Amino acid sequence: MSKLHNFLLLFAVFVSLFQLSACMSNDPKEVAKSFLIAVEMDNYDEARELSTPQTAKIIDLLESLSHMDNSVKSENQTNDIRIISEKIVNDTAYVVFESDPKDGRETLMLIKVEGDWKANVTKEDLSEKDVLDTGEYIEEDQIELLDNE
Repeated sequence: MSKLHNFLLLFAVFVSLFQLSACMSNDPKEVAKSFLIAVEMDNYDEARELSTPQTAKIIDLLESLSHMDNSVKSENQTNDIRIISEKIVNDTAYVVFESDPKDGRETLMLIKVEGDWKANVTKEDLSEKDVLDTGEYIEEDQIELLDNE
């Protein structure tokens, strides 16, 4: 029994370390994909961890909107996010991705913060279109709330 217990404990430690290393990836493409999947799956805590402080405020707003919206999320949501390309310029990365071929390609900006890549979505991005592909469009007056914080 002791060997089984030790094996299970060791296995749990390895799984935890693997998950932690995936969250702390220093590759913009991996961070972008993890961020987009977290947002798509309503995993707001993980999305905030992978975000700049400005983007974390937007995630907070999305989370509060999701609590007010009683409708069911689209069943067409999948984790089928394809990373097309990446361009790094100093401490800024641009990751081109596609989550649904009919929506076309989109670009997510990431900024290096204290050595880690963080997703950076601005309120201007939100007013242009549904950058986070949540199915929830943020109205102009809700975006203005971000200015007051």
